[in-house]
Amino acid sequence: MMAKRMVRTTVGIWSVVAIAAGALAAAPAKPEPARGPQFAPVELTLNGRVATVSGTVGTFVVLTSADGPQAAMTLSPAAATCVADVRKGEQFALATATTGLAGPVVVSVEATLLAGAAAEVELWAGADRVTRTLSPGRTTRIELRSAAPAEGQALRVRLVARGRGRGDSAAVRWRHLRIRDDGEPGRPMIDVSICLPKGAEPGAGTPPTMPALRPAIEREMIEADWRMRDGIGTARVPVTYAQAIERLLRTGGQLLDDLRSTGADLAPAAASWEALRKKCQELSAPASAGAGGADEARWEGLWRQVHRLRRQIALANPLAKVGPVAFVKRLPATFSHQLTQYYGRYSRPGGGVFVLEAPGESMACRQLAPAALPAGSYQQFDVSYDGKRILLTHCSAEPKSPRARFYHLYSMAADGTDVRRLTDGSYDDFSPRWLPNGQIVFISTRRGGFHRCGSPGCPVYTLAVANADGTGIRQISHHETQEWDPAVLHDGRIIYSRWDYVDRHAVFGEHLWTTRPDGTAPAAFY
Repeated sequence: MMAKRMVRTTVGIWSVVAIAAGALAAAPAKPEPARGPQFAPVELTLNGRVATVSGTVGTFVVLTSADGPQAAMTLSPAAATCVADVRKGEQFALATATTGLAGPVVVSVEATLLAGAAAEVELWAGADRVTRTLSPGRTTRIELRSAAPAEGQALRVRLVARGRGRGDSAAVRWRHLRIRDDGEPGRPMIDVSICLPKGAEPGAGTPPTMPALRPAIEREMIEADWRMRDGIGTARVPVTYAQAIERLLRTGGQLLDDLRSTGADLAPAAASWEALRKKCQELSAPASAGAGGADEARWEGLWRQVHRLRRQIALANPLAKVGPVAFVKRLPATFSHQLTQYYGRYSRPGGGVFVLEAPGESMACRQLAPAALPAGSYQQFDVSYDGKRILLTHCSAEPKSPRARFYHLYSMAADGTDVRRLTDGSYDDFSPRWLPNGQIVFISTRRGGFHRCGSPGCPVYTLAVANADGTGIRQISHHETQEWDPAVLHDGRIIYSRWDYVDRHAVFGEHLWTTRPDGTAPAAFY
């Protein structure tokens, strides 16, 4: 009887749910109108011309022009930041339209002149405007009150930065762009939502080449990385500048002690470090706390000084004297999966082989052989043991059918000349590495076959070797699934990763393996 009652009760519940669902489907609830300000995508202009995103660097989207101003923006809702580098006669502007306002509004923003002798900034709200000339190193809070827009009309909020120096760049940083609707008493200031419009980012095809970044933009990106590492501005476990400085002074002191054993001349840096430590003690004193809101700016200034000196100390290590450094830029594949990103049919044109001339000092880099290969996608590369030649992976975008596109191996001289194609055919060849005997080890689909959960469609790729000129290609692994990223150990063995899910979970079976250069004695390494 108990079982029967349970069945009848269950059926009754399902009947009620079905009836309720039917009623909801027949009479959908009307969505409530959005309350509070609503923000349209921003309009961005460089010297009065609509700007598109030139690229991304870390958490920044970068706006550049061939010979005009530059800007970099982070779009985090809680910490949106915009840095504009403008010279005399240059202008950068950001604007957005705001709706949902019930009365007069207050708009505010914080503006800081990070570099340069002078800059002029404007804050607009509708037809109202306030202009300020910024002083070097100081943060100015700008506030503007504006009448309520006409019913149904949007209020246009606009920021403008202009260079006013004698030729040097002026770097202006905007933070905390906020608005308050005074139509209802007691409303707080809220952050203006910054989002890019459709079409602001580069579309399909080869992306534009980004000009060299101006020094102030580079510095802001480095500081953004410091903030992320220190946890400043994080929502879950926020860290104050004072807390970050305490940790930096401790680890920086340990770094100084370690570097003294290298013989590096650290006396000036050590004296400066001790001066910053004393400044931290002064700011921590009770008498200093009475400065109120000014304290945060003072702590931030000290935090920046400590980080810059710590960076200088780290780069004084003889082991840091490296460079130039070669690297590859690559656009993610159209199907950016662990397996499929290495197939030419999913490649996207863009990137190349670049050289970072002064690591740690400048982000300036130059491209090697920019016109030697057709537009296409680049992957891994390697530098020969004598530093004279570079191996690289390239897939031409010229074939109209994606299925006719394959990655092939090339080599070039270290200066970008003498580009030679090493492999061809309807195979994907990638991840090349020089071997001590002068040969090349790489990954190739020449083995044939498909892996278990992608047949047909995902050809298996495994280890192969070839002579330095691309002749004598031979598959040295016939493993049933994919292999990746060969490298050479000190004893001459090849170490690589292998997907091995025989009697294992399919996702957790990528382990390190080793083999001899001729493919014999494959063994699990880790």
